Amino acid sequence: MEQERTRPSVVKLKEEKEKELREIEQRMNDLLGELEMMEQLPADEALTYEEILDAQKENQMEDGEVEEEEDQTKIIEEETKEFLGENPSEVDQKKLFLIKTVADRVKVWSRKGLANKEEKQRLLTAIPRKNDEINLEAPKLNEEISVSLTQKALIKDGFFKEYQDLSGAALSAASIALSMILNDKKQPLERESLLDNLGGTVRLLCELFYQLTNARKLFIMGRYNDNIQKVAKNTESTSLLFGDEFKAILENAKSMEKAVKDLKPKNNNYNNYRPPLSQNNYNTANNNNNALNWKSSPSNRGGRGSYKNQQPYNRLGNSRSSNSSSSSYHRTYPARRFYTQSQPYQQRRR
Repeated sequence: MEQERTRPSVVKLKEEKEKELREIEQRMNDLLGELEMMEQLPADEALTYEEILDAQKENQMEDGEVEEEEDQTKIIEEETKEFLGENPSEVDQKKLFLIKTVADRVKVWSRKGLANKEEKQRLLTAIPRKNDEINLEAPKLNEEISVSLTQKALIKDGFFKEYQDLSGAALSAASIALSMILNDKKQPLERESLLDNLGGTVRLLCELFYQLTNARKLFIMGRYNDNIQKVAKNTESTSLLFGDEFKAILENAKSMEKAVKDLKPKNNNYNNYRPPLSQNNYNTANNNNNALNWKSSPSNRGGRGSYKNQQPYNRLGNSRSSNSSSSSYHRTYPARRFYTQSQPYQQRRR
């Protein structure tokens, strides 16, 4: 009887020991796995703070401390989000997700615009943009203002008006789609109509995005010469306004311009060519000058005949025959004798 009473206790004890043995074996397997992982790491590598915490959590699993810490951390995160908002580091990591068929179209339209310009006009005409309370059409310019503007200002205003028409039509189409979704309880959704409005919104906004990119280019290119403008105008925008390869394209254009300039022939102006002055030409020129002096009158050439017509020299600078104030500003000097006379006249006096 006594042996039968002790048997259940022995069986129970045996089961407990077997359970402990299994736990020890599991723990040994875990330790062996950690040792194998550590053997693959360099001997001088330091463990990070997260790795140490992970090791401590594994040791605290039996006491339930890990679950309590996780709950406490979750509560702290919820309170922080409530009073401080979203974590900015997590918000920046969000990426745009589009299916391939949509992404391919948006990529091309945003960089090159709508290929068919008639499609843009059709969308602007088909989408309603005003009712009795709302008007999403671009306002027209007052006639009193338009008559006083220059042609350049009118052209610039025309571009702004087109931007407003595109944004107004896209806003109208998006508002129609949103109204259909919110009113689905009263009126069932029409899938084709909903997709048509959303598709029109995407196309119009892509065209607007493309035109605003070109507007930025034109605003900046106006500061540079024509050659740089031609190069910059044909570049395709990426994450950079003038593309990733703009520096290489610009250097290539400058090299080409220099090569073309070197190939141009020199501009020799043969019409303005004058032969060098020879000794015969020099003598002929002197003879012509002497002949002109010979034919002129003595009074024009100076000398005695001309001196008698001049005012007498006054040391104080005043004229004897005139008391005008203007004569004080002009001093007259007698010509030297025979200084301006021509050679034939001097020989005749001798």
